[in-house]
Amino acid sequence: MKKSNLLKLLKLDYVLGDINADSVIESLAKYPYIWAFVACIFSNAFFLGAIENVPPNYTYLATFLLLGVFMFVLNKAYKSKLLNAIQSVIIGAVFIVLVLWLCRLYFLAKYKVVWHFIGGVVIVGILCLILACTKYKDRAKYLFIIASGFILKLTFIVGSSCYSFQHDVGSFDKEPFTCHAGYIEFILKNHKLPDTDVSKIWQFAHPPLHHIISSIWVGINEFIFNVGHNPARESLQTLSLFYSMCIMITAFKIFKFFKLKGKAFYIPFIIICFHPAFVIFSGSINNDMLSITLSVLTFYFALQWNKERTKKNIIKMALALGLACSAKLSAVTIAPALAVLFLMVLIKEFKKNGKELIIQYLIFGFISIPLGIWYQIRSFVKWHVPLNYVSKMDPNALQYLGKQKFSSRITDFSPKQLSSVYEQWLVQNPDGTTSGYNEYNPIITLLKNSVFEEYINEKNFGNYDIFNTISFVLFWSAALLALLGVIAMIMLFIKGKKVSLYERLLIVVYYLSMMINLYKLAYDHPYTCSMHFRYIAPTCILGALSIGIILKAFGVGEETLVTAKTAKASKASTPAKPKHAEEAEETEETKNTKSTEDSKETKSSKETKSSKETTESTETKSSKETTEDSESAKTNTTSEDDEEGVSLQELLPDALFFLTIIFAVSSTIIYVAVSCKLGG
Repeated sequence: MKKSNLLKLLKLDYVLGDINADSVIESLAKYPYIWAFVACIFSNAFFLGAIENVPPNYTYLATFLLLGVFMFVLNKAYKSKLLNAIQSVIIGAVFIVLVLWLCRLYFLAKYKVVWHFIGGVVIVGILCLILACTKYKDRAKYLFIIASGFILKLTFIVGSSCYSFQHDVGSFDKEPFTCHAGYIEFILKNHKLPDTDVSKIWQFAHPPLHHIISSIWVGINEFIFNVGHNPARESLQTLSLFYSMCIMITAFKIFKFFKLKGKAFYIPFIIICFHPAFVIFSGSINNDMLSITLSVLTFYFALQWNKERTKKNIIKMALALGLACSAKLSAVTIAPALAVLFLMVLIKEFKKNGKELIIQYLIFGFISIPLGIWYQIRSFVKWHVPLNYVSKMDPNALQYLGKQKFSSRITDFSPKQLSSVYEQWLVQNPDGTTSGYNEYNPIITLLKNSVFEEYINEKNFGNYDIFNTISFVLFWSAALLALLGVIAMIMLFIKGKKVSLYERLLIVVYYLSMMINLYKLAYDHPYTCSMHFRYIAPTCILGALSIGIILKAFGVGEETLVTAKTAKASKASTPAKPKHAEEAEETEETKNTKSTEDSKETKSSKETKSSKETTESTETKSSKETTEDSESAKTNTTSEDDEEGVSLQELLPDALFFLTIIFAVSSTIIYVAVSCKLGG
C-alpha cells in the first residue's frame, strides 16, 4: 500500500464517512460533560462496576463490534481503490485471525482487567492517531490524556468492589441501616429521608443529595433494567466514575482559563488525570466524590464570574456551591475564598457598580445558603443537631491519638515515619498485643493516603516486590510534585503579577481554608482517619494550576520553546561578528535611514547636517575606542548569561515534564496491579 493511501485511511473524514467530522469534534468540545456521562453509561452496560458482572456474551459483542468497524473501513478502502482485492482479502483475513487469537488469550488470562486496560488504551490511541492526522492535532493530545485517565479509573473500579477501599460505607443488606450504604438503602426502600435523630445513626447526619441520587440510580438498574440486587449496587461506582470525569473536564477548563499552553498545560493536566487520589475516589460510593466535583466546579464558576460579573455567572456559582454543601457540608471551605473575592471587588468597584454587585451578592446568598444548609436546619429543628455536627468516634479505638500532644504531632517529622511509603496503622494481634503505630503527623499522613489510601500496602502485591519499588517511586514523585505545587503557589501569590490579585487570592485563600479546616479537624478529632486527603482533594488542582501558571510566567509553551530552540540553534550555527563590524552596520543603516528621510531637504541643509555628523563622529571615535574592550567583555558576559538562561528555561519544563510522566506511569502500573488483586 502506498504511503499516501495509508495517510488517507487515517483521515478522520474518511473513517467517519458521510458523518460531518467537524460537527463530531465540536460536539465533544461543546458538551464534554454529556459525552462523559454517555461513556460511563456505555461502560456500565458491560461491567456494572465489577469484573464479575461482565456478561458471558461480552467477548462476542466486543469481537463483532471491532470486526464490524474494521470491515467497514476496509470495504470503503476497497471501493475507493486505495486497496485492491487481494490486499483487502489478506488484510481482512489477518485481522480476523489476530482478533480471534486475542479472544482466546483473553479467555485464558488470569488477570482480565489488564486486558481491558491495554485494549482500551490501544483503541483510544488509534482513534487519537486518526484525529492527530487532521487539523485537530492538539485536541487529539487532550483526548488521549483524558481518555487514558478514564480507562485507568474504569480498570480500577472493575477490579475492585463497592466494599473495597471505601470509607464509612457499611452494608446495604444489614438492618437497622447505618453508614452511607444503609443511608442509600433506607431512601430506596422507604422513599423518604431519615425520620429519626440522625445524630444517633452513623453517617445519617450528612446532607442527602448524594444518597438520593444513588438510590435513584440503584432503583433504575435493579427495577427497570433488572440487573440484579448486587450488580445494581456495584454499579454505583459508575456514578463516581462520572464524577471523576467531571473533575478532569473542569480541571481542563480551569487550566485553559489561564491560557496555559504546551508543557505549562500538559504537566498539571497529566497530574490531575493520573493522580492516585482521583483513581481511588472514582470507586468510592460515599458522598466525597460528588462534593469534591461540585466544589471544583464552584471554583471554576468563581473564575468566570470574576472575568464577567454577570447574574448568570453568579447564579451558576451559587447553585454549584449550594449543591456541593447538599452533598457534604465540608464543601463550605471554599466560602472564605469567595467572601474575600466578593469583598475585594465591592471595595474597588463600589462607586462604579456597587448597586449591581450588592444585588448579585443577595442573589448568591438567596440561592446558595438555603440550598446548602436546608438539611442541617431540618435536623436542628427536629432533633437539635448542631449545624456543624460531626459524628463522634470511640476514644477507645486503636487509632485514637488523643494521648499525644497536638503540638508534637504537627512538628514531628522524624525519619521513621518515612521508613514505609504506605500509611501505618496500629494493629491488634490475635494474642491481644498491638504492633505498629498510627500515623499522627498531618502532612506525612496526607502525602501517604493521597497516593495509597489506608487499605493499600505491601499485602496488595503478594510476592511481586517490584511493585513495592514502583510504589516507592510513585510516592516520592508525588511528594516532590506536591512540594513544587506549594512553592509555585507562594511564588504565584508574591510575584504572579500577570495573574490578577483577585484570582491569586481566590487560589491561596481556598487552599489555606482547606488546610486550616483539616488541622482543626485533626485537633478536634484526634484520630488517624481525620487526616485524610479526601477532605482537601481540591488542593491537588490548586497546586497543579500554580505549577502551570509559574511555568507560563517563565515563558513555557509550545510556541515559546520552539522559538527559543530555533533561535538558539540559529545562533550556534552563525559565527559571531566583531563589535566594530556590528557598529559599522548600525552606522550604515542609520545613515541610509537619515538620507531617505532628508531627501526632500535643501542642499545647504544636507551639507550642514553632514558636517555636524562628521563632527559628532570625530568626538565619539576616541571614546568608542577607549571603551571597546570593556564593552566587548560586557557583551560576551551578557551573551553567556542569555545562553544559560535559555538552557534553564528549557531544562526546567523538560525535567518537570519527565517527573510528571514518571508519576503518571507509576500511578498507572500500581493501580492496574491493585485491580488485579495480586495479594489475593
